[in-house]
Amino acid sequence: MNAFASPAPLRAVSGADVPAKPVLDAGNVLLKALPPKDRAAIIEASHAFEFALGDILCETGGRPEAMEFIEAGVISAIIEMQNGQIVESYMIGREGATHSTLRFGEPCHARLVVQVAGHGRRIEAGRIRTLAAERPAIAD
Repeated sequence: MNAFASPAPLRAVSGADVPAKPVLDAGNVLLKALPPKDRAAIIEASHAFEFALGDILCETGGRPEAMEFIEAGVISAIIEMQNGQIVESYMIGREGATHSTLRFGEPCHARLVVQVAGHGRRIEAGRIRTLAAERPAIAD
């Protein structure tokens, strides 16, 4: 086949061609990876929450009050460099959680800003610390 050949023409798609359900299973990958009893303990101790574009979940140097398991949406970690430049250091999506060092009592290392609105589960700092002390799988 010629590498410069024209691609096949695009086909129009009607609403009937679009699947009614998302292709990917919704939910937080990190939570799903936990043993069922540990996952259930976090679900029971947490509550559902929503976040909107531009919401700030934590300021650099601030003390996080909770850990958020993202189920849909994207959070960006923004850091100001010594020269004043602002950079996006990393992103958190449905495969992770905010404040993974929360159990160590560390402050926020970056400003956490919502880049794509979504939802997840939020567990208060003291509660996740207690669960991590009681359950090795959560502590890991």
